[in-house]
Amino acid sequence: MTENEKTYHGKRDINYLFLEGAKNSPYLIVIFQAIPPAKNNFEKVYGYKKTLNKINFHRLYIQDTYGLLGCYYMCENMDFSIEESTAMLIDDVMKQYGIKRENVITCGSSKGGTGALYFAAKYGLGHAICGAPQTRVGSFICSVNDETARFMMGDTLPEENIEYLNRIVLRHIDSDCRSDIRILSSTYDKQFNKHMVPLIARAKECNVPLDITLDERVKCHHDIAQYFQAFMINNIFDIVCKDLKREKPMLNFDRNGLTLEGAGVRDDGVKFTVRIVDDNDVNLLYTEDVEDDYYEYITRELMSGLVYLDLSVDGETWINYRAGDVIFDQGYFKYHGYDVEVNQEQKTLRIKINVDEVHSKVRYAYNLSLNREKVVPSFASDSNEHTFDLTQSGTYRVTFSIRMKDAGKILKRTNAINVNFDESTNNG
Repeated sequence: MTENEKTYHGKRDINYLFLEGAKNSPYLIVIFQAIPPAKNNFEKVYGYKKTLNKINFHRLYIQDTYGLLGCYYMCENMDFSIEESTAMLIDDVMKQYGIKRENVITCGSSKGGTGALYFAAKYGLGHAICGAPQTRVGSFICSVNDETARFMMGDTLPEENIEYLNRIVLRHIDSDCRSDIRILSSTYDKQFNKHMVPLIARAKECNVPLDITLDERVKCHHDIAQYFQAFMINNIFDIVCKDLKREKPMLNFDRNGLTLEGAGVRDDGVKFTVRIVDDNDVNLLYTEDVEDDYYEYITRELMSGLVYLDLSVDGETWINYRAGDVIFDQGYFKYHGYDVEVNQEQKTLRIKINVDEVHSKVRYAYNLSLNREKVVPSFASDSNEHTFDLTQSGTYRVTFSIRMKDAGKILKRTNAINVNFDESTNNG
C-alpha cells in the first residue's frame, strides 16, 4: 500500500489517500483515477498528487481497483455497491471536516474525468473539473477491454446492460443538475464525437451550462493528462476567487519585471503575494502586502526561478499558484510549456518550446531518449523548436534546457510520448 493509504469499509472496500488542508479550508478536492499506464498497477497510482501539492485544501484521492482496468467507480455485474461505497466515503469526509456540498470540487481526466463528472452531477457536488471524460461508458469499455466489460456488465454482456451504462452519465445531466462543470477537450481527440458531442447535446437540451475549453494543442487522447494539470489548477484558483468575490489577479511579465493587477488588500482577510523561488524553493524575491489594485516591482538582478502567486485567507495559505518560469538578464523571457507533435507518416517528432519573447541571448539544448536510453545526444541550438527523426516504436522523451548568459538555466523533460507506427491505441 502507498504510505498513509487507508481502506474505507463500506458495502465494498475502497482504498483512498486523504491529505488534510489548511485548518480554515472550506474546500474538499476529490480526485478520481484514470486508467494507469501498463507498467503501473492501481495500488501505486494516485493521479495528480504532485500537481495538487501546492493547493492547501483537503484532498481525497480515491482508487478504482475493481476489475482489470477499474470499473469507473460503478459496478460489478450491474451491482452498484462500489459506487455507493465511493459516495459514502466522500460524504463521511465531508461530515468530518464540515465541508458543504457546494464546496466539493471533483477532478480527473479520461476515466477519472468520467468519475468527476458523474459523481458531481448525480450527488449534487459543487464543481467538476474534467479532462476528456467518456460519457458512453458501456460501449467504450467493450471496445477497450473485454474482461473489464464482463466484470462490469456480466459474462454475456447483455445489450440492455451496455445501453444502461451508455446512458448512466448523461441521465444526470438534467434540469436538476446544479454542478459547475468545466471540461478540457479537443476536436483532435478521436473520442470527441462519441463522448463529448452527446454530452454537449444533452446539456443543451436540458439547459445545463457547460464550460468547455477546446485546446487544439491536444492532438490525441493521450495528450489530455499533460494539459489537464494547468487546466485543473487554473480552474481551482478561479473557483476560489469567485467564491471570495475577488477578481482573479493578472500577473504580467515585461522586460523590467512583473506587474500584478487586481490584488489589492481589502478588509476581508484575503491576501495575494508574489514570490520568485529557485530550484530549492528558496525565495529570491518576495512582495509584502500589496496595498493597491495595481502593484509593480522591478528587478535588475540576474535571476532565474519559478514565479508563484500565493493566496492566503486570514493568515492561512490556501494556494501557491505557479504562474510560470522566468529569467531576468537586463532582458527577459517567460517559459510557459511546450508542444509536441508526432507525424506517423513521416516518422518525426517535433517539439516547440513556448516563450513569450525570444531574447537574443537565449540558447536551447535538446536530447532524445527512447525507452529510457538516450538515442540523440545533447546538442545546442538557437531555435526554440526542433524536429527529430524517429527510428522505431516506443516511449520517447525529450529533455531540453533554456539558458541565458550568466543567468542560470531552466531544465525540463517532456512527459512520456508513446509512439506506435503499427497500430493506434485507446487511452482511458
